[in-house]
Amino acid sequence: MSVATARNLLDNVRQFHQQVADYCQRVALHQNERIRMLLEYIGRHEQHLAEATAAYQQDGLDKVLNTWFRNVPAQLASAKDIDTLGNHPSVDDVINWVVRLDDSVINYYQSLAEEAEIPEMRTALTNLLAMESREKLKTVRSALRINDL
Repeated sequence: MSVATARNLLDNVRQFHQQVADYCQRVALHQNERIRMLLEYIGRHEQHLAEATAAYQQDGLDKVLNTWFRNVPAQLASAKDIDTLGNHPSVDDVINWVVRLDDSVINYYQSLAEEAEIPEMRTALTNLLAMESREKLKTVRSALRINDL
């Protein structure tokens, strides 16, 4: 555990979403049509989350973004965790993979919200947590629809 500002922590999340988006686009090129469609969808979705996080960083109050955290959780998945799909994943493999990655972001926000000492920061993190949870459900529903094609 280390010390960081909310701005830095949100940047970690933004970078994570961007890494997942880039990975999806790169891996999708070598897959069958159904898996390619799914990975391209997830890639666009992750790109959207990276952009939403960046917008929050720009539009957020300095008081909130400059909040320091003493016990930064190490629960956000690493690049090594992202690169675990394998050469020929099934739709279920991709769904399980993206749920595991989404859960790492949700757990990260949950840990930060529990550590937040400023009410505005706690509210912001709770809102980001709710957004990530909604987006996780949206991704799974869309993935299941692609599986039904």
